[in-house]
Amino acid sequence: MGAGAKAASVRPKDRRAAVLSGALDLFAERGFDQVTITDIGESAGVSAGAVYRHISSKQELLDYPIREIVIAGFTTSLLAVERGRSPDLTVAELISSMVTVAVDHPKEVLLWHREARRVNRDLRNDLIGLRSRTVQYWVDVVVACEPGLTADAAEFRVRASWGLLNCTPLVHGTVLRVRLVDTLVSVVRAVTLGPGLVKTMPRSPVPFEPVPELESRREQLLQHGARLFRERGYSQVGVDELGEALGIRGPSFYLWFPKKSDLLFEILERVADKFDSVHAPTDGVGKERLQTLMTRYVALAMQNRDDIAVHAVERQHLPPDQRKIIEHRRQQRISEWVSELRGVRPNVPDAIAKILVLATLEMVMAVARSKRYGATPDIEEALTGIALAALMSDV
Repeated sequence: MGAGAKAASVRPKDRRAAVLSGALDLFAERGFDQVTITDIGESAGVSAGAVYRHISSKQELLDYPIREIVIAGFTTSLLAVERGRSPDLTVAELISSMVTVAVDHPKEVLLWHREARRVNRDLRNDLIGLRSRTVQYWVDVVVACEPGLTADAAEFRVRASWGLLNCTPLVHGTVLRVRLVDTLVSVVRAVTLGPGLVKTMPRSPVPFEPVPELESRREQLLQHGARLFRERGYSQVGVDELGEALGIRGPSFYLWFPKKSDLLFEILERVADKFDSVHAPTDGVGKERLQTLMTRYVALAMQNRDDIAVHAVERQHLPPDQRKIIEHRRQQRISEWVSELRGVRPNVPDAIAKILVLATLEMVMAVARSKRYGATPDIEEALTGIALAALMSDV
């Protein structure tokens, strides 16, 4: 047998695993809608047709990793609770196990919070149910650890603390794994059980006030575009739908924006402008200034939730030149936060300070994106408190 024949006979041990892994990498890098079966086949070393020997559809390739990460969180939490140990030991294991799952599966975490709305509807409902059961395990234990804490407040802390873990795709590989796990365990614990955190929550948060009708069609397109992109995803919203939302013909859209991506870019530019304004001068210094900055950041996030959601999950749809601009501004903003934090905590290394910042900002954005909490002063104050607890956690 010749060398060529021998080489041709070599096959990966598990082609399905290669297909799943390749799809996960591509979805995390480009987004679900930007990846084709041909792309996935190339990443796994097979033809597009051969991909279907191992999976039923492209949808299955998205459903699988998201299902696995949710099941892993549920399973590890269930095991921690079923050991029947004291609340203090149980909550420590809950936190450690959830952090470990997130650190070891950063791309799955990214897909869960960016692409969950694209999961098969029946599966999505099942996963939401599993997440709710997992939350309840945590809430019961956290309440048992802290007398006087209401279940609503405990749930707010727990859900917020999970938002911290959305940073794992951003910080993966920046420090040794053990250091990353230890840091995130400390931060999650500070948000879940730290002193001085919210103990009660309003049962029925006041919903957002209706947004007043805007005179400018351009402003209307920005507002309605952000809402539609948040609800359905950028790639699922057409120009005709953007026009219909305002009672205009689809082609009229181009009177204000040359391309749909230009609308997305302007939405994200305006988000960046708002968050840049957070770092304007303040009267206080040190911890007092840090508190003022976080109060501003939380208020902006909670009062601009459509824009925040689009910024969090739709950036990959921008053309490369526009995406580079938005990413550069985001990195500058992170650097400013790291500088502010190190001014208060000079003994914290840069790499750890960046993890604290990214985890905290991701948590604020996760709460702002959630439809569970309305924009009330109580919510903003509570979120500011746990955000500062995260930044000042004992690492």
